[in-house]
Amino acid sequence: MADPRTAKTPLFATDGVSWLGLSAGPLAWFFDQQASYYLAGWSCRAGHHWATCTVTAAAFALALSGAIMSWRDWQRQGDAGDTDNRCPARARFFALSALLLCSLFGLVVLLDLAAKLNFDPCQR
Repeated sequence: MADPRTAKTPLFATDGVSWLGLSAGPLAWFFDQQASYYLAGWSCRAGHHWATCTVTAAAFALALSGAIMSWRDWQRQGDAGDTDNRCPARARFFALSALLLCSLFGLVVLLDLAAKLNFDPCQR
């Protein structure tokens, strides 16, 4: 039998939840920016900005769901120490990184919402 302390561990030993959490924040921000730029002309002609604010709210919900998934994955990993097995510790770090990344992009999306609420859509 091979010693588990010296055995090679796989690079990523996650079940896919952390990948969803890691990509949810940047995708939410990208979706918010692209859809808002697409709807900016229509919002200016229509005279109201509810469409771009709705897009931003949906993007924030995506970032928040990614953060919740990452938090649950981080909690599920438990007390993974670096001396016992590096694979669970790496998965826990990956989930924590995804949580922080979703939180950062969620904050950026909220700041974008604050700008949309304070400025007229026709200002360029």
